[in-house]
Amino acid sequence: MADSGRSVPAIEQRPSLEGYEWLWQAFISLATCRQIGMTPGPIPWTAIQQYCAVHRLTDAEAYMLHNVIPYMDNVFLEQLEKSHGSVPHGKRNSNTQKKRSKR
Repeated sequence: MADSGRSVPAIEQRPSLEGYEWLWQAFISLATCRQIGMTPGPIPWTAIQQYCAVHRLTDAEAYMLHNVIPYMDNVFLEQLEKSHGSVPHGKRNSNTQKKRSKR
């Protein structure tokens, strides 16, 4: 739509990420730490903690990273599931438990 000259409200009203690019860079770096088996696993908490230590993040930055990265990772894994039909590692256990409880 934007190419045709029409405005796209979602794009025009998107929040500014200025000053928070480091979170995206951290996510990209930490994504290399996930375990890969039949499906990709979530980014481990220990990897996030080690990233904080290596980059000497302040307590506030580390707190933000520990809250934002898992959220970003869940969104990433959900999108991966939708596009590839795979079941992310973290979701497999909860789905299995639901099926077992119905028996």
